[in-house]
Amino acid sequence: MILKKKIQDGKTVYEPISFEEAVEKRAEKSDFVFTDEEEKDKFDDVLEEIEDLEEEIETDEEDEDNEENETQNEDSEDKTLSWDFVKNALKKARKITRKGVHAVDISLGNLFSGVNCGKSKNSVKLMQIIPFLDDDDIHEIVEDILNNPDKYDGLNLCAIMPFLSESDCNALFMRIALDESKKHGCSLASLAPFVSEECLSKLVDKYIAGELEDVNMDQLYPFLSSKDVKRLFKYIVSQNRKD
Repeated sequence: MILKKKIQDGKTVYEPISFEEAVEKRAEKSDFVFTDEEEKDKFDDVLEEIEDLEEEIETDEEDEDNEENETQNEDSEDKTLSWDFVKNALKKARKITRKGVHAVDISLGNLFSGVNCGKSKNSVKLMQIIPFLDDDDIHEIVEDILNNPDKYDGLNLCAIMPFLSESDCNALFMRIALDESKKHGCSLASLAPFVSEECLSKLVDKYIAGELEDVNMDQLYPFLSSKDVKRLFKYIVSQNRKD
């Protein structure tokens, strides 16, 4: 699933958007959060193809000499390539099939596309219900997830983060970070926008203490405070000296 950050009533919230919308609004990609690494890779692939197409179009426009074509080109330069144009161009190049790019339906039943429907029908139902629960009920569910993780097998924890309180997000984030089995399959970078600076600092503490050797901290640099980045830098330098 792809989430887009926006300000609503003075608060930062995240709303789901389709793959097509993400491509069309690619200029705002810094506001996107991907709950699925594979979908992010596909998105990056499509953007690369779009850049190639735009370069080809720009080159063709520069080669046009007559005034009529120049006028048409001036009009086209102000337009962002639409999803339909991109999709058709990629289809012709057989890129869509090869890269497996897919559209994400925004209907309620398919909104949480990260859920593995084959694992648990109850998980799918839960994902559909969560947006309509109050904070206390959601907190109770988070507590149950923390205490009985096997009970929620198949639930995409990344997708529920926008509906949780910061404290609940912190708790789930640390649980996933410390999960040696990696069964949740969530990217910490996808969860990081929803947790507090203190939580991320605690993660850095554990990484420096050697408790999180398998965690890819490189993905988390954009979300860390400058102080924590500096701490990591010093730690990495000290480790290199030991080697």
